[in-house]
Amino acid sequence: MHEVFLRITGGEKHPFLFESEGSLWYTREGREFASHIEHKQPFLAVAMVAESLAFRLIADFYGRFYKPKMPYKVFKTREEALDWLKTF
Repeated sequence: MHEVFLRITGGEKHPFLFESEGSLWYTREGREFASHIEHKQPFLAVAMVAESLAFRLIADFYGRFYKPKMPYKVFKTREEALDWLKTF
């Protein structure tokens, strides 16, 4: 996915909206890899949309434990997330 993001953005940093749908498994290895390549991602800020409490807890854990370098916030609705991303 990293290569796709770079192609789409031309390497320039942009606000990024991530929406979870259905069930999502996020392994420890996946969290560590995401944290490891964070500085290479073209993300200016990341808004995570998670309608389910379970995914919100996982996304909140990621933000608190791995402490992303860019602004990172978890939202229950897409509208709230987009409003926040517009500030970047």
